[in-house]
Amino acid sequence: SLGTALNKFKQIIFSGAGDFDIQPTLYTTTINLNVPAIKLHDVNSNIVYSTNTIYNASGNITGDVDFAGYAGVLNLANNKIITGKVDSSGGSNGILNFAGASTITGAIGDSNPLTAINFNGAGNVDLQSTSKATTFTVGDAGANVTASDKATGDIKYTAGGTFNANEDVTGDIDFANNGGTFNLGAGKK
Repeated sequence: SLGTALNKFKQIIFSGAGDFDIQPTLYTTTINLNVPAIKLHDVNSNIVYSTNTIYNASGNITGDVDFAGYAGVLNLANNKIITGKVDSSGGSNGILNFAGASTITGAIGDSNPLTAINFNGAGNVDLQSTSKATTFTVGDAGANVTASDKATGDIKYTAGGTFNANEDVTGDIDFANNGGTFNLGAGKK
């Protein structure tokens, strides 16, 4: 690993023109992404975008992710957890892609909505706090999404998956003849 839970680095900055694949677990206060693409395994840090980076998260993230107004992409691998929030403090931007089953414990798009949240693989996705995006797209017949708190944004189906809203939803729902399922909690709107 780079650092430990008790002895974290203050900051790690990834910068340059190449793509990075970082294997060890990272322990730091903040990671700044200023590269075209990066693959990180387990991360114990807040992550801040400094450009339109494509971040392939093949491990869990313990910390907040901030697109900071950049048109970056976060590809979250199957069966991974983000213990923290995903936001875009510098303005509405950023794309969050789920490859399959995953959990996010914190708010998504708390300061500003993300551009898109895409559910591209089969599995249970648990959004445990409020979630805001211009568009939520159910893109796999095996996707089973649960928004445990309020969801704000349009919900589109490009495949026949399921979106479960336990709280209120603000936005349009478009099945586009894909046979998807939308479940709204009792007494919610």
